[in-house]
Amino acid sequence: MALLLVRTSRATMLCSLVNSRCQGRSKRFHDRHFLKIVAVRCEADVPAGRYLSNNNANIARLDLIGDMFPDASIPVPIRNPFAHAASLHRQHSRFLELHANDPFAMRYMADIGHFEFGALHRPIHFDGFEELSAGLEPTDLDYWLAYWIAAFEHIAAHRSHVHLVSYDDLCSRDNGTAALLCEWLGIEAWRAPEIGAYFRPQSSPTEALDTHRSAYRGRAEDLYRNLLAK
Repeated sequence: MALLLVRTSRATMLCSLVNSRCQGRSKRFHDRHFLKIVAVRCEADVPAGRYLSNNNANIARLDLIGDMFPDASIPVPIRNPFAHAASLHRQHSRFLELHANDPFAMRYMADIGHFEFGALHRPIHFDGFEELSAGLEPTDLDYWLAYWIAAFEHIAAHRSHVHLVSYDDLCSRDNGTAALLCEWLGIEAWRAPEIGAYFRPQSSPTEALDTHRSAYRGRAEDLYRNLLAK
């Protein structure tokens, strides 16, 4: 998941990307459009607000976001890759069952463009993912580890665009990580416990999962450690 926060005021210049360049008409449209979105959601006496985009696919748009919103703050939570992959694997299994038993749910999710899991699954084609996932199916746990590797290798290549936040630290009962996040985003420090309350300690993996060993797991865990160390 990537969160995109853009501070806006009447002086903000927002632009659209056309052929990798900001163009006048598109820029003016986006300028007005995002100013309107923020304006209708802010109190009348607030001089500037923020537009928040919570979208997993934002991590595939880092270059685009940087061009459109040069003053954007992009925090990216990074979770233990094995726990993350196991969670994605479970979600995929649940949506496979849902889509098999509820045609309306499948049509609805297709209509809203929700292609992350289940029978509708369409992965984001990060560089190297096709090779990494060769011979694997979305029903395989290693497939989701390969997906994690490809996604975070992409993030590593765009490290200057984002601020990595340890998801596991956020889930601890200590609000220290939430406080650091507030400081980085320019949010009042007293909101740290409020933010921390949205996260809860993670459960331990089952024995069957914990004993899973593969080259994908080792590569993912090495990448995870390297990203957190930077």
